[in-house]
Amino acid sequence: MTECINKGLPLLAYSKVPGQEIYNEKYLLENGVGMCFKNQKELISKIVALKNNPHILKDMSEGLRAISMCGNDGIFKLITSQKKADYSQIDTNIDYKKVNKIVNKARKKAKNARA
Repeated sequence: MTECINKGLPLLAYSKVPGQEIYNEKYLLENGVGMCFKNQKELISKIVALKNNPHILKDMSEGLRAISMCGNDGIFKLITSQKKADYSQIDTNIDYKKVNKIVNKARKKAKNARA
């Protein structure tokens, strides 16, 4: 998340990631600098919506740049506003080959939607 904030790149976050990401997702949504998706269909829909509404993408990028300009004070505020992350629900048996396959399939669908 920090890398995207520093680059001004809006985030699309998978909403089933446990641990601190739950709080990151909330932060993104509350600040209007990211979107969350629950499945591949929703991801493609959000990508297409951003492509068709470049002003939304621009607003999100500007919001991220504003957050990144807060410097250490902003980072401190972000960190201290987070509840203690619960990592107990993290699935350590993630099939990354399957995840990559799903991501690549979503990329192809999004590319076809643009065409």
